[in-house]
Amino acid sequence: MPNSRLDIVKNSLKKKHTLRMAIIAAVLIVLGTFALKYRYFLVPATVNGQPIFAWDYVAKLHQLAGEQILNQLISERVILQEATKNSVSVSPEEFDTEVKKVEDQLTQSGGLDTFLTSQAMSRKEFDSQMRLSLLVKKLVETEVSVSDDEINKEYTENATDYTDMDENQAKQKIQLNLREQKIQEEITPWLEGLKTNANIQILLPSK
Repeated sequence: MPNSRLDIVKNSLKKKHTLRMAIIAAVLIVLGTFALKYRYFLVPATVNGQPIFAWDYVAKLHQLAGEQILNQLISERVILQEATKNSVSVSPEEFDTEVKKVEDQLTQSGGLDTFLTSQAMSRKEFDSQMRLSLLVKKLVETEVSVSDDEINKEYTENATDYTDMDENQAKQKIQLNLREQKIQEEITPWLEGLKTNANIQILLPSK
């Protein structure tokens, strides 16, 4: 009986060891596959078998356009943080409406796909930038207002531009145009203000 119990314990330990080794082997296979597939994170290219390492690649990119790209990424991040802070979002309906406007504007020049190709931009990148633009507009427009005096002044000075509509329609259009103009003028100082007030640390080495 003691020998039998001892054999049971030995068999149990053997099975656990076998299972452990199988798990380790499976993990190593997964890691090996991952390392092979994503090896470009460490070595983006080789020349006659000699590696070009990622840190050399990143250093060169930083020298050529690093400041511009990093500034863009920082801008995008502070915008998204500000939108989250103020519970501002873009609905699917709002997004689709704006995309439709762009598509209509590009109809005569080959359409949206042709435009994206000419700009070397993917549809995913376009969608991301469109959502970001809409978030910015929503955040900035709360700080913009158009007075009746501004509307009346524009209408009086440019009445001949609105002869195809009555006065109320003209002033509604003027209000929309002036509001859009002010939003566009406000975006740059608004964004610079966000970045000034944000705790931004640049960890990359200077050129």
